[in-house]
Amino acid sequence: MLERRGAEDVEIIEIARVYNKIIVTIDKDFGYLAVSQTPPGLILLRLKDLRIPNRLRTLLRALELGERLYGYITVVIETIIRRRPINP
Repeated sequence: MLERRGAEDVEIIEIARVYNKIIVTIDKDFGYLAVSQTPPGLILLRLKDLRIPNRLRTLLRALELGERLYGYITVVIETIIRRRPINP
C-alpha cells in the first residue's frame, strides 16, 4: 500500500497505473477525474461518519469484491456499495 498525502491527483493516478493499484479516497473529485484518467480502479468512501473505525469497517466490506474492483469506480456508503465501469 502506498500513501501519498499532499500529492497531486494526477500524480496519484499515475502511480496507481504504474503499480496496478486501486485508489482509496474520500475525495469525490477523484470520481470525475477517474473517468478521464482511467486508474486501475477507485474506491470512493462517501460516509456520514468519517471516524477511522467506520472507514475501516466500510473499506473491508468493499475489499471483499477483490479482483472485481479493477476497472470500476466503487462508491461505498455505510449500507450500499455501487459500482460502475470507469470506461463504460
